[in-house]
Amino acid sequence: MIGIFPVLIYILYSITGETADIPVIIANETVVNAQIWSNAEMVVTIVTAVPPLKAVIWSRNGKTIFGSRYIGGNIKTPSISINNITASDDGTYRCFVYNEVGSTYVDIFLFTWSKPFIRMSGNNVAGIGSTVNLEGLIISKPNIRNIIWKREYQNTSVVIDFTDSSKFGRSGTIFHPILTITNLQKTMKDFVPLVNSEETDYQGTVGNDIKLNCSYDSNPQAILLYWLKNGTRINLDFQREKYSKTNISYPDLTIFNVQLNDTGIYVCCVGNVIGVGCSVYIKIVIKVEGKCNETSDSDHVYRTLSIYNATYDYSETTDARKSSHFYEDIDTLNEDV
Repeated sequence: MIGIFPVLIYILYSITGETADIPVIIANETVVNAQIWSNAEMVVTIVTAVPPLKAVIWSRNGKTIFGSRYIGGNIKTPSISINNITASDDGTYRCFVYNEVGSTYVDIFLFTWSKPFIRMSGNNVAGIGSTVNLEGLIISKPNIRNIIWKREYQNTSVVIDFTDSSKFGRSGTIFHPILTITNLQKTMKDFVPLVNSEETDYQGTVGNDIKLNCSYDSNPQAILLYWLKNGTRINLDFQREKYSKTNISYPDLTIFNVQLNDTGIYVCCVGNVIGVGCSVYIKIVIKVEGKCNETSDSDHVYRTLSIYNATYDYSETTDARKSSHFYEDIDTLNEDV
């Protein structure tokens, strides 16, 4: 008796000039990408439905879906929208459509994604000298591969240097990172190193030595010191016969057996975990004993100063953060992070 109904339906629609068949449905997109916490829409189009649809049913990974988060997905509106997408909404969505002749379906794959989202917790009020743990909870899809802790300072941010384990420490997991700060101090006491040179003009004779003075004030303590000549960093490790070894304890630089090509502009730079500070220009003019080469030397100094100014954009306070080398300096400070 049941088998008679499709025949009767076919005869009925033959009389009216329409062909009875199962519905024809297509998906506008077979793959939908949706950002987590946004809304997603999976659009389907009913090409033909004779006789009319009796039902539209959506499922996800084989299970029928329903609830207030889902809008549409019915005979009137076959397409479906999902509110407040989460990572668990990933999957294969199937739209079944039925009429009196039969049923068919179309599959749509939903892929969810999100930029890393970080929610911080932990002590934000603590006493000076105490230890603080700052904890982060991270949501990301796909998974993050690396975490970098930075410290905001004077409208910029600096990567925290973990080589000094007595001040900063890190632990936890990739999705639950923990930053430990020991011996907490007021931010206002910390500053980029202030670097000074007692003399800014030196004159020397070929064959003699010249000692360039450098002193600084830094809080937190300095962890890096280097010298520049005409805007280029001096590699003291490969020029030990030419320059004295300098460090944060002995910042002065001695140039041995000076030659005419030692004429130029020198700068002393010191870095801490906040940033890098540099001295004012230190000018050196080298002369040959018994000869007056003031004109040629002055021209050389002028040329090197012009080159140096093209490389650096110093303010009167010689804030090294304005130099084109600043980010390179910061990378050097944190190359082990």
